[in-house]
Order: sequence, then C-alpha cells, then structure tokens
Amino acid sequence: MGREEWHIFTQSGDLSDNYPGILGFAFVQRVYEDEVDEFLEDARGFGAEDFEIKPHIAADRVADDGVHYVIKYHEPERANRAAWGIDIATQSGNKRTYQDAMRSGELRMSHLLTLHQDTRAQFGVVMMLPVYEDTRSRTTPESRTAALRGWVALPIGLQTFLESESIIDERTLTMSVLHSTGSGEETVLCSTLGTPDPSRPRMERQHQLSFGGRTIWLNFAPASAAAFAPRSEQATTILGAGLVISVLLSGFVSSLIRTRARAEKIAERMGASLRASEERAVTLAEQASAASAAKSEFLANMSHEIRTPMTAILGYADLLKDCREDGAERDGYIATIHNNGAHLLQIINDILDISKIEAGHVHIDPVPTDLPELVMGVESLMRVKSNAKGLGLSVEQTGPIPRTIHTDPVRLRQILVNLVGNAIKFTATQGVRIRVGVERAHGENTLVIEVIDTGIGMSEQQVRSLFRPFAQADNSITRRFGGTGLGLHISDKLARLLGGTIEVVSAPGEGSTFSFRALVQTPTDCEWIDDHAFVVQREPQSALSAAPEQALEGLRIMLVEDGADNRRLITHHLTTAGAELSVFENGRLALDAIDQMRERHGVGERDRAFDLVITDMQMPVLDGYRLATALRQRNWHGPIIALTAHAMPEDKERSLSAGCSHFATKPITHDRLIGVCLESLGFRRDRDAA
Repeated sequence: MGREEWHIFTQSGDLSDNYPGILGFAFVQRVYEDEVDEFLEDARGFGAEDFEIKPHIAADRVADDGVHYVIKYHEPERANRAAWGIDIATQSGNKRTYQDAMRSGELRMSHLLTLHQDTRAQFGVVMMLPVYEDTRSRTTPESRTAALRGWVALPIGLQTFLESESIIDERTLTMSVLHSTGSGEETVLCSTLGTPDPSRPRMERQHQLSFGGRTIWLNFAPASAAAFAPRSEQATTILGAGLVISVLLSGFVSSLIRTRARAEKIAERMGASLRASEERAVTLAEQASAASAAKSEFLANMSHEIRTPMTAILGYADLLKDCREDGAERDGYIATIHNNGAHLLQIINDILDISKIEAGHVHIDPVPTDLPELVMGVESLMRVKSNAKGLGLSVEQTGPIPRTIHTDPVRLRQILVNLVGNAIKFTATQGVRIRVGVERAHGENTLVIEVIDTGIGMSEQQVRSLFRPFAQADNSITRRFGGTGLGLHISDKLARLLGGTIEVVSAPGEGSTFSFRALVQTPTDCEWIDDHAFVVQREPQSALSAAPEQALEGLRIMLVEDGADNRRLITHHLTTAGAELSVFENGRLALDAIDQMRERHGVGERDRAFDLVITDMQMPVLDGYRLATALRQRNWHGPIIALTAHAMPEDKERSLSAGCSHFATKPITHDRLIGVCLESLGFRRDRDAA
C-alpha cells in the first residue's frame, strides 16, 4: 500500500469527527537490519525524499537486536510528518507494548506518553493492533511473530478527548483520568479543568476502565460547592459519563479492529500478489534459461554445421592447389568445393530467414501462380538429391486441381523445398511422394500438398517439439543427419503467413507424412485439370536463367568493389561474358574518374562512357550508397546494380532509396550476375525511351 492509498484509507473513516481525541492514524512496520535499504528506497519513493529512520524522542536504547519498529505512514500528514521514520523500538516501554501486541494478536495500549502531534503537548496513549501477512498461521506467539507485517496505531490525546462535547456538564462536575502504577501510586493524566489541580477534591465518585492490557480510573468531583446535587442525580451523571467514555473507547477499539481487518486483507492481497509475481519471475527465469540453453545448443549446432563445409572447402582447395592432374580427380575436388559452398550458403539463408520472420519483416505477395509448374519445379530441383541417395521421387494428383491459384510462389516453393528436402534427408530406402489435391466445400478451395516418406519416423513426443526454433526431434538426430533445426520452424511460420498450416502424422520406423493445407483463391475462368497434371515435367522459366557465353559483349561496365578477391572473381565473370570493364576500389575513385571524363569530353560523355555501374555498398572512403546518390545528383541516367553481402529487406530498401535501380546479394553465381546485368539493360532502355 502506498502513502496516497493510506491517506485515502484513513480519511474514509472521519476519525476526528466520529472519535474525538484521536490525533493520528499510523502504520508501524517491522524492519530487519538487512531490509533497511530496501525499506528506505520504498518509503522515499512515495514523495518523502528526506525519509530517515530516527530514534524516539524519549529513546533509552538502541536497536541493537537488528530489528526496527518504524512509523512509515502517519495521517494527517501536516500534523504528523515529524513522526515519520521514528523507530518505536528505541524506547523500551513502547517496544515491550508493541511486542506484547504482536505475540498476543490483541489490542494493546501504551503507557502514558507526551504527545506532540498538534500545537500543544499533552498526555496521551497509543493503542495498537498487529497486522499479519498470513492469517492462517497465528495459533502461537511464535507463528504470530513470524507472520507479523506491522501495527496499526492510534495516538489518543486525553485532554482533547475530555474537552470534546457531550462527555460531562462542566458546570456541575469535573473529571480527571488517573493511571495506576505498579507501586499503587496514582498519576493524574488529564482533567476537564485543563492542568490537573491537586488542591481540588480528587474523587467524589470513581469509575474503573480496563482495556488494552492497562487500567485507568475516571474520577468525578463537584465543580464547586454550589454545584452539589442530590446523590442519586450525581450518581446518574457519573454513571452516564462513564458509559459515554466506555462507548467511545469501545469505538476506538472497534475502529482499530476494523482497520486491522482491512489492513490484513490488503496485506493478504499484497502477499498473494507478491507470491504470484515470484511465481511469474520463476516461470520467466525458467523460460529464459530454456531459451538460453536452446540458443546455446543452436549455436553449437551452427558451429558444427558451418565448420563442416568450411573444412571441406579449405581442405579440397589445398588438394586442388597441389593436384597435378586435369582429370576426374580434379573435377571431383571442384565439385566438392562447390557443393559445400552451396550448403554453407543455405545455412546462412536459413539464419537470415528466421531472423526476418522473428522480426516480422517477411511480407506475402500473392500473385496468379501456375500450380503444376511450381510443384514440378520443386520436383526437378529436389530430384538431384533423391537420385544421389538412390531414392524415388514422384508427384501424384488426387482429383481435379486448378491450373492457377493466387499465392506467394516464392514462399510456397520454399515450404515445399524444405518439406521434400527433410523427407529425403531422413529416408534411406524406397522414396518420397508429393501428393497434390484440392478439397472443395462450401464454395471454398483448400489446397492440400502432402509429402510422404518411408523414413525413420518419429514418436509423439518428437512431433510435439518438431516446429520449435533451434531444435530437431532430438539431439541425436542433429548428430546423425546434420542440419540447423530451423527448416521446419521456418516452413511452419511461412505456412501461417500464407493462411495455412502444416500437419504431421508419423510413427517410429513407419515414415512420416507432412501435409500443407491452405485456403486458396482461383480465377473465375480457371482451368481445372482432372488428371495427368504432373505427367510432363516443366522446367521453371526465369528471366535470370543461364545466359549465353558472350551475353555482355560490347557492354561497358564500371565495377566498384573494395575486396580484392571479389574484384577478381566478378571481373572474371563479366569479362568472360564479353563485357568491357573499368574497375575501382572505392566510390571516390569512381566519381573522380567520371568527373575527369567530363572535363575532357563534356557532360554528355559521362553517360556514354558506361552502360551500367555495379557497386559494392560497404566500402571505405566513399561507400556505394553515397556513390549512387552522387551519380544521380550528377544526372547519371544509367542502371546502378547494388551488389552486397547485406541481404536483409531494409538493406534492399536503403540501396534503392540511395539511387540504385537493381539489388543483388553475395555470393552470386556467374549466371545470376549475368542475368541481373541483362535485366538492368531493360531498365536502361526504359529510361532512354522516357
């Protein structure tokens, strides 16, 4: 409970109006020595930056037992702010009373105190009730001590109490409150006359009150000789006054008891909230630990996956360097290097894919897609792997299927390649089938593509963990078959982005069936193929397919690349395709060359000198982004190809925004590089026509 809540809570009772004499409403908290710093931080956080723990004004001891009883809140604030932080335990009598209340679980009243809560000092007492965190464990003094949270305390000014209206008629009677000490002596605490006057008659009638572990006496005397009344009337007045006081004191006690009940409920809610927070913290810690372990395991697997092809690449490169023959052995070395490089690239692509998916940077672009062509393209691509293992790979049709569907062909192809690739990886005999069909119901078409293998299969437990990131069915699978454990997680995420799901049916030793299901839209005039949709194998067509040997003959290209190895490789690809090259190590050298050409031959010569520019984007002195911007500012109208190892979507957007017309990522194959160059010529023709 915060200070503001305590203020609202105490004000709701209107204590000063309903219970005259109450000077404040305090909460006293037990604080152990090792909790002091945390307690002070909490107390100061509620607007009391100067809050400090300080000794009682009548301190006669120090808190040498490592426990403090500190006034944390005291309302009303204006009259009681000076009491904030007082350590009740530094006054022996107070400490014993508070401890007695704590151990008994009952109301206790302090010994006589001098109160300073208002503009005058007066005698008074403090009544306190203990508040416990857990009401279920208060059966013994020890359990009550352990469950204590603090005390609700009410300081009562006796003089203010007696001066309140309706206690007695001061014209006829005076009243004094006396306290009996252990030695039998009586001390006048207060009187309706203000300062107690020992010369006046001290007792005409006496009324005893016992509560809070203490006994006090109410003494009544005539206000003057003329004020004597008949005995019966006086007795009635005294009895009435005693009853009024008893009722008021009972009201104090009742208020404290209600306050304790409310405070205990608050403490229980706070305790329950704390326990819930602790449970949540434990759960989060366990989840974080599991995630950390999974990622550590993933990094270990990644290290293995990367080092394996790198070992082959470096090792066979050494063998190739020492090889003296130009036959099949040399070709085998080259093929091994190429295959391991391709595998390494796939690993990197998987990592990039999962990064983009987790960051929400994957966007779906549905377009009309030839379904049989897409499926047969996947079959053609994966047949190389199945043939290498001696496995069959077939495509089957179950009922009529549409020729064209609206989907993202890139993402659907990626899903199928992952599913078929996994099936081939975990299958040793027989083969893999791709079964395609469409379920038509209620005017909707559900595409169903099943990948069925005769592989090792999985248990139910393995299936449940199959789509988690950084995991495979179990660690032994990774060691036996390799892989990052990302492929199925990526496929599952992509399937959801396409509005579909991936379902798995499997049993150990009996193989597995992975089913991709998604609602698809078809054109109104769509052709439906009853059968034989997959009899004729169709090779996927692409604008960037293998180019003729001299595809770039006569093309003048500016290449800007700071990496020596990449300059040499890209130069080889371009020159063997017939291009004429001017090569520069950074953007500044390229711009200087163009400016010098302008000075020698005039402004128009800049565009005629080069047909296109290929530039790396990360370079010293002047990078590709600033180079592209500078070229556009110089009215360069030719195509600019960004060729970079930064392959994220934001990298492409940044490159195009800087002025590039095309974007390609490293590593890049010969055919892909030539294809991008040819594609850029269409861009140049469009610009020229404009």
